[in-house]
Amino acid sequence: MIGSNVRISQCANSLVIVKPFNMNKDAINKNPVVKLSFEFSLAIIPFCEILEQKKKFVLARQLSKSGTSIGENVIEAQNAESKADFIDKFKIAAK
Repeated sequence: MIGSNVRISQCANSLVIVKPFNMNKDAINKNPVVKLSFEFSLAIIPFCEILEQKKKFVLARQLSKSGTSIGENVIEAQNAESKADFIDKFKIAAK
């Protein structure tokens, strides 16, 4: 039986079981890159709300997407299947 926190994805005609990075407070605080990217994602949201109040909707939406995707990509890198996959996903987060 597979737990609810496990994701199954299809990769090149085979199934790959991926156990996701455990997103709890201890796991975030242990890894400074995850912690900083998570804090940045949280800090950018109020700024985007200010932009929306000033009717800068396009800029607010783009900033919200790009600012929060950093943390998403860092966490995705934690779930890498190999060292090369980790490096590739981390490069995406660094962009």
